[in-house]
Amino acid sequence: MSDEALMARISALEKQNADLRTLVDELKGELDKTEKRLDDIEAAAASGGNSGGQSKKEKKKAAKAEKKDNAKKDGGKKDDKGEEKKFKAATKEGGKKGQDLSGMHDLGGMRYFTVAMEQCEGRWDLLQAAMDGANKEVDESGDDRKGGAGDLGKCFLSVNDADNVCRMLFHMPKDKQQDLSLKEWATVMISDSAVQGTILEESDEVIKAECKGSTEKQLFPLKQRDSAINVSFAHLRSKQLVAEDDDDSEPDMGAMYEESGIEW
Repeated sequence: MSDEALMARISALEKQNADLRTLVDELKGELDKTEKRLDDIEAAAASGGNSGGQSKKEKKKAAKAEKKDNAKKDGGKKDDKGEEKKFKAATKEGGKKGQDLSGMHDLGGMRYFTVAMEQCEGRWDLLQAAMDGANKEVDESGDDRKGGAGDLGKCFLSVNDADNVCRMLFHMPKDKQQDLSLKEWATVMISDSAVQGTILEESDEVIKAECKGSTEKQLFPLKQRDSAINVSFAHLRSKQLVAEDDDDSEPDMGAMYEESGIEW
């Protein structure tokens, strides 16, 4: 092969190589554009902008999560309705007790009452609802006579089995405590060896106390509740704040309350 032919052959090869490099660069550019389009599609699917980009597995998982959230919301609504019923029941019970206590005060002059509550579940919020019901002012012209015991001394007791405790909510206006202060009343009740309670909060007109059960000490909330009621009655009797029987027998507080329409 002559020199001229060899040079021509080399030139042709170099041109061919240049064309190949150009083609490779173009292919790389197309590949980069394709990868970018794929990234954009994946990003849109992840943000919810393209639900069609989800796989069947992802769609099923999302549907299951949505169903679970809806179930939680429905359960929350049911819980709310259940709580509303509990508050209504506690308020109604408190209103009825208030009506009964007011009637007992009108009949016998008693102004201090210790009452076991059945609808309060040993919960402070339900005890407060019951106390509010008892203290509600009565509309003399209305048919609803519940409440009316705002001026009377009251201790509402309720047991919470889950917490193994008996809780006591006291209330009496400060200007009505001439014969017995709220603090003395509560202290006498919780200090008894069969009760062993503690004052948690106190003000001039309201006291919160509780007595916790203890298997070791043979203390059980239901018995502590009943003991606190008996201690309260004995102390009220010693201060001549309850009606006395004609004979020397021990008064039956339960019978007295039941005669006045109070159920415990």
